[in-house]
Amino acid sequence: MKKVTALTNLNTSYENDIVSGRKPLSALKEWRQRWKSGGGEKMRKEYEDSYQRGKGDEGK
Repeated sequence: MKKVTALTNLNTSYENDIVSGRKPLSALKEWRQRWKSGGGEKMRKEYEDSYQRGKGDEGK
């Protein structure tokens, strides 16, 4: 849960900074790198694996 909270805060911070003009739109690249290394890549993989397992259950 700590990772989810940290990633949510990261998203909110970048969103607010870009929308308000404190950071340029090009900061999205930095955000993506920080999100991935902060646990987002692991979370994405877990969701993807779960989705694939669920697709296998559809025919049952």
